[in-house]
Amino acid sequence: MVGAAACTDEDENACPDLDGDGYGSPSHPACLFAGLDCDDRDPWVNPGAQEICGNGIDDNCFGGDDPCNTSRCRDADGDTYGEGPGCRGPDCNDSDPSIRPGAGEICGDGIDNDCYGGDRECPPACLDEDGDGYGVGEGCWGPDCDDTAAWVNPGADEICGDGIDNDCTGGDAVCQPRCGDGWLSLGTVYGDEMGWLGDVVSPDPDLGTPWILLSSGVLPGSNATVYVGWGFDAGLAPCVTDLSVFVYAFDDSTLGNGANIHFDAGDGTAGDLIANVNRDEMWYGIVTSPDGHLDCDAHSCWIWITFTAVALDYTHVREAEVAIYLDEI
Repeated sequence: MVGAAACTDEDENACPDLDGDGYGSPSHPACLFAGLDCDDRDPWVNPGAQEICGNGIDDNCFGGDDPCNTSRCRDADGDTYGEGPGCRGPDCNDSDPSIRPGAGEICGDGIDNDCYGGDRECPPACLDEDGDGYGVGEGCWGPDCDDTAAWVNPGADEICGDGIDNDCTGGDAVCQPRCGDGWLSLGTVYGDEMGWLGDVVSPDPDLGTPWILLSSGVLPGSNATVYVGWGFDAGLAPCVTDLSVFVYAFDDSTLGNGANIHFDAGDGTAGDLIANVNRDEMWYGIVTSPDGHLDCDAHSCWIWITFTAVALDYTHVREAEVAIYLDEI
């Protein structure tokens, strides 16, 4: 995807590019990157975009959505456990979906339901409707939050994202991103949530919240610096292959050139240029390699960007978004 302005400076309406991604629909010579855009309402969909498998969208306008490679997990019974890097883990019985790691162990049925330690002996003197050893009575291993499901009890493994509090503690767990998951959005930060120094007005006097205005002053030295960062788990860093940064902004000055958007150089100052904001109200940004743009310690990685503007730039900023692509290691 290209974050440069899609229209010429002479006529900002000459290029029929509704989503501002640099690809017009239909093709038009006024577009800086003329080409057929199969969805001119979405800046993430164009012939230069990354195709994401299985999301139901023809991201790169070529051949429809790509199916995901399901062969990464050889799973005969469809319980997501089997052999291969796409599986949740190995399965001790791949012919029965009710037997897998994380399943409820039913005592005394002669089956190792949870693939851990064989069949469990039933405790005495326990009112236990689902046979998982948890229920009411001195012989139970403890109380059960759902005595109709053997896979739900305080001794069960919590399975994220299944809508069930498997271990009777704190509700369903949220699944964490993994290598191979594709694009992961790190979220949106609005203008009035960003940090700034110098001549920045919040809220924007023309557009209101959440817009901010950079460098409205006319005197030399009326400069502005805006900074914002996004974090993620450092364990994902080895599989980050692409980095997407986009900012929604525009410049309506007559003499200035608009703010510059940069990656942070590591010390709070401007590093590599991402884009220059001009008079088009649109998304500005870039999809690029993460090399040199991740600031990681043992626990977290951060991506920082800065906006720099000088007197008369008069740049309006609404929001910024960052996403990372998690590929297989």
